[in-house]
Amino acid sequence: MAKRPRPRKRGKKGAEEPGKLEQAAVAELEKHTPKDEPQDEDAPANEGTPAHDDAPPADAPSTAPPPASEAPADTHEADKDGDSSDDEHKPQKKRKRTRKRRKEAKAGPDPASIPGLGESAQRAIAYAQTYFRDRAAWKFSKPRQNWLMRHILWSEPIFHAAKEIAAVPEDTRVTLPAELQTCIEPALQLPEEGAWIPEEHVSVVAVYLQSIMGLAKQRMLDTLQASAAASVPAAPAPRAAVAPAPTAAAEEGEARDELAARDAAGGEEGAQPDTDASSTDVYALAQTWNALRTARAAATLGWIEAREAT
Repeated sequence: MAKRPRPRKRGKKGAEEPGKLEQAAVAELEKHTPKDEPQDEDAPANEGTPAHDDAPPADAPSTAPPPASEAPADTHEADKDGDSSDDEHKPQKKRKRTRKRRKEAKAGPDPASIPGLGESAQRAIAYAQTYFRDRAAWKFSKPRQNWLMRHILWSEPIFHAAKEIAAVPEDTRVTLPAELQTCIEPALQLPEEGAWIPEEHVSVVAVYLQSIMGLAKQRMLDTLQASAAASVPAAPAPRAAVAPAPTAAAEEGEARDELAARDAAGGEEGAQPDTDASSTDVYALAQTWNALRTARAAATLGWIEAREAT
């Protein structure tokens, strides 16, 4: 009788085969390793990208539109930048000029310390100075406001220039051209002596006049603008008298008439007015007066417009 093979001895209880030990180690390692999404090993590396087989051949013409030139865009951008920079600088320069003019506006000296200035002028200028310095202490006065509006175009030089025009005899003024008579008409409306506004008080008076409202201010501005644009017509060229050649009989008759006129005048020649010389003098006086008045009107308008721009 054949012997049965002896059963193979097993190891200790609880011992595991080598294959199972490796599986347990792998399982333990997977517990501590973050799990990634499963990837299909058979999928291509760049999924979503067209395969090289589908790409068009290298020599095929491109169907994509050519890139637009960027030069015009840069040019327009440069123009826009340039325009914007110019627009930014222009108002800044204007604001600087306005602030400078407003900063230079001063009340001026005490009007009582100026020789030759009348009492009405002193009170009206002091009224404008109070408005400029201390608005709380200022009180409205209609008469003083009206005085400033009527005399803003009068200074001491303007007064004396107009006084010379007013001294021209009336019979000479009426022979002047109508255009010149209209030009010098304001010069004949002389105020009283000392009723003017000195140059050092123009800015403070303009500050007050700018605050006026209504039709009175508009009429004042119209007068200032018209005065700033006024001009004196040119003097006409002197006319040379051309007489026909006298005959012998005419010369004899003129001689008799001249002798008779001398006898009637007591042997002296009557003085004849030189209208041409008088007209030339009036034109010169009018030009001097108008230049001073135009400068005063322009300066006053400049101060008023500067205050309104702020």
